[in-house]
Amino acid sequence: MSNVNKPQRTFIAALLATLIVFQGKATYRNMNRYSGMSEKRFSRWYSRSFDFALFNRRIIAHALPENDRIAAIDASFISKSGKLTEGLGWFYNGSVGQSQHGLEASLISLIDLKLNTAFALDVRQTLDQNHKTRVEAYAEQVVEIAPELQEQGILYLVGDAYYSKEKFVSPVVKAGLKLVGKLRTDADLQWFYEGNIVELDAPKSLMERSVLKRIYIVLSTLVVYKKV
Repeated sequence: MSNVNKPQRTFIAALLATLIVFQGKATYRNMNRYSGMSEKRFSRWYSRSFDFALFNRRIIAHALPENDRIAAIDASFISKSGKLTEGLGWFYNGSVGQSQHGLEASLISLIDLKLNTAFALDVRQTLDQNHKTRVEAYAEQVVEIAPELQEQGILYLVGDAYYSKEKFVSPVVKAGLKLVGKLRTDADLQWFYEGNIVELDAPKSLMERSVLKRIYIVLSTLVVYKKV
């Protein structure tokens, strides 16, 4: 990583060594106890950017064989008490099946299809922004990381039913990736009526609703499995 100078390289190496051995929460004060760096030094370097996505990509390329891979996106809930932490809000906690007050991190991972293992590539805290939905924020993360995925020959991104929304699908497809996901179980799909319209009858624009069990999306093509 030619864009990382020697002082930052020294700090990142010491930081990773500290994160391996420390116990408790990763606060500046706590990490100070397990390293030779002061709280002020942690604060100063944490305020500077570092390309962790490229860093993780280089590690994965160095340590793992070049197997077929796909990408996946999902969000993780982080419990957090208090009122002053940035990013606090109501997020869905999958472990309890309901929304809770805390933090959220959006993670894009690489999935090795032979090793059946996911490796973290890029993680970002979900921060609510004015005039922008969370789905749009997730889409921006994918669009920014899309060139790195394509350089590795990764064209497919997998997400659950939450990401099957127009505001997410359209930017991802425009970025050159193919989305693999599924619609919600209560999705209501209708098709335009292409038959003859009798003038005496009311105009018919939509066909009857279809009862579906699963709907998987690949790009803009729907593969439908009818309920038996």
